[in-house]
Amino acid sequence: DGQGNASGSRSAPASGANGGSATRQSSAYRNADGSAGRQGSASVSGTNGGSASTSGSIDKSADGSVNGSRQTSATGANGGSYQGSTTVSDGSVSHTGTCTNATGEVVACRP
Repeated sequence: DGQGNASGSRSAPASGANGGSATRQSSAYRNADGSAGRQGSASVSGTNGGSASTSGSIDKSADGSVNGSRQTSATGANGGSYQGSTTVSDGSVSHTGTCTNATGEVVACRP
């Protein structure tokens, strides 16, 4: 607009001939006072049963502080899974993640 504010969004689905699919959505904004932010999500699923998804947002305030978070999950065709969360608050980043095997037992996450 004429005040210096702007925003936009987009979405992009896709599917493969073998049955796999993916989608992505995102939006962003910028305000005249210098604040800005972005949020988005994405997911994918394979024909073998594996799937993954992620979503999150991040915002910068007019005073420059940054805050946001992202959640991610993935499940393999064998039933193993990962659940993770990353958070940023005033420049400090923290992450937690949990992995489970096919029987639901918590196991060490491998890099």
